[in-house]
Amino acid sequence: MAHLAFDPIRYGGPVDPQRVAPAQLMPIGGREVLFSAQIGDIAFEIRPLAALKAIDKAWRALASSSIEANVFHGPAFMLAAQQHLVEASGQLAALVWDRRSVAQPRLLGLWPLRRSRGSGHAGVHKGLDLRLAASGAPLLDRHFAVEAASTLLAGLRLATPDMTGLIFARIALDGPAARALRAAAALGAMHIRELDVRHRPCIWTHDADFLPGNALHACHETARALSRHGDVRMVSATAPDDVRDAVELFLALEASEAARCEDHPILFEARDAAFCRSLTRTLSRDGEVAVHMLEVGDRLAAASVTLTSQGHGWVWRTASDAALEARLSGDGPHATGGPEAQRAIPALLDLAIGQHFAGNPASDLLEAAAGRADTCSWTGHQRVGDLILGVGDDARPGNAGAAMRRALSAMTGWSSRNGHRGRA
Repeated sequence: MAHLAFDPIRYGGPVDPQRVAPAQLMPIGGREVLFSAQIGDIAFEIRPLAALKAIDKAWRALASSSIEANVFHGPAFMLAAQQHLVEASGQLAALVWDRRSVAQPRLLGLWPLRRSRGSGHAGVHKGLDLRLAASGAPLLDRHFAVEAASTLLAGLRLATPDMTGLIFARIALDGPAARALRAAAALGAMHIRELDVRHRPCIWTHDADFLPGNALHACHETARALSRHGDVRMVSATAPDDVRDAVELFLALEASEAARCEDHPILFEARDAAFCRSLTRTLSRDGEVAVHMLEVGDRLAAASVTLTSQGHGWVWRTASDAALEARLSGDGPHATGGPEAQRAIPALLDLAIGQHFAGNPASDLLEAAAGRADTCSWTGHQRVGDLILGVGDDARPGNAGAAMRRALSAMTGWSSRNGHRGRA
């Protein structure tokens, strides 16, 4: 494996990116950069999220080669969110670059982060945990994941002298990105904690029996009950034009469901609907989105929008026909089932989507990320939560350079005392 040479050098002084006024932005290479530090062959930067459109090509390359797939930190999702979602406006991103090639610098790491609003949180960097995103894992180059993670942590400590910690929200705690972050934190003498740990249902492609017997029996009973209202069939839209039309059907179903339930996710609002249209239109060009629809006769009973990246899929959004569910649950005059039938239609859709993914050799993992952790019956689970990295007494901002040298020496064999690289 190739190695990168790291050598912390002098930089233009620490800058807190949360306190930089727009007039103080420094244009570097024609793009706005709030803070930059060169570390040997590696450059660390903090940029406004809105300025990342200029690096779209490098960003896409990183997203397709990241050690852990995360469509929610890819350019399609983040740029659409920055345009349409209020909570993404004015936020930041930390970048790690391989600058060995001046003509074609390579992006090794990217982490969108939230601009702190309150003085009590000025020393804490938190990932941009958008309400419509299911993962906060940073994008880290698979060949230099620990190096990129170490540069990310050290760069943020250089940029923010009073930094006390970082929060990576909704990350797979046993996934490769979390492992790289733990290794980098240990090398940088940072404390590691886990908070808000949950078990998210998922399916691995080798798992043919992803539903327990009782859930599978319930799905068959649901299909039989639904057949009284018309033919039951599953339709999947994957081509760009088909996705566009299916998304409109999904949004209409989501809006009708939300009108009946005040605490339902508000994807039907105008800006959220515009975000969904923009995102799915972009992803459909690369075949990274599908809309799965469960139809009963001429009626749309349920629909799910599924996003994919590097063979990793997320059931991103799900909506179902509340009136038809009421009939099955016994609340209506044409009831055909018991109380548990209210969740039966989404469960039947979960079965159909799972079968679709399990039969695809190009897929590795499918997560139920649409707020379905309490109702999805898939047998597989993975731990998801917030990964907290804290700065201790031995990792004060003044020691960031020393911590960086220790970390990089352990990884690359670099010796700052003799000025040359040892064996890797």
